[in-house]
Amino acid sequence: MTRTLIADVHAIVRLGITFLLRNIFDKSYTITEAFNGDQVLQQLHASSFDLLVTDMNMPGTAGFVLLEKALSVQPGLKILVISVNPDKLFADK
Repeated sequence: MTRTLIADVHAIVRLGITFLLRNIFDKSYTITEAFNGDQVLQQLHASSFDLLVTDMNMPGTAGFVLLEKALSVQPGLKILVISVNPDKLFADK
């Protein structure tokens, strides 16, 4: 079973990503949602996840601080970052 945590302040974004994943993967795919960075960290402490899909800009803990803390809680966690910000702000080319 694959466990994914989807984090975004916008419910419609979480719903859209959930819809896409449910249509791509089989029924054993488990999805949990979080609406801010602090809730992401609470979820990571409570359960083990294979993938975190997260926005960089959310209330509470966010950005690189969130990524660093998430990896300190679950070092093997794969993270997919989504953002409307230009890649020059967050991605090193």
